[in-house]
Amino acid sequence: HIANPPYLQYPLTVGSIWTTDDSLFVFDYEVIGEETILIELKDGTSVNMNCFIITINIPGSQYYYLSSIGLVKSSYISEPIEVTNFDSEGTGETVTSSSECTLIDYYMAD
Repeated sequence: HIANPPYLQYPLTVGSIWTTDDSLFVFDYEVIGEETILIELKDGTSVNMNCFIITINIPGSQYYYLSSIGLVKSSYISEPIEVTNFDSEGTGETVTSSSECTLIDYYMAD
């Protein structure tokens, strides 16, 4: 899901909030800001992309960075998860996981 753009409701403006319902889950989205992302492309060049930053109400922190060409970057950081041993007993430790997906190339048709 991190590589897929979120369901959008236009126009996108900072502070926009909307809800989607796909019959299994209800998600709330919010545009929390704007940021310029520097993207390093496969050919060695780089480009600045002006993006809206969108969050979703799931456990952890999910951020989508959308530009005029689409999804440029997304990231996720989980909430702390308790570590257990083979007998499912807690060890007293916690761990978090994170992932990031970033655009590396694109093609714009004329």
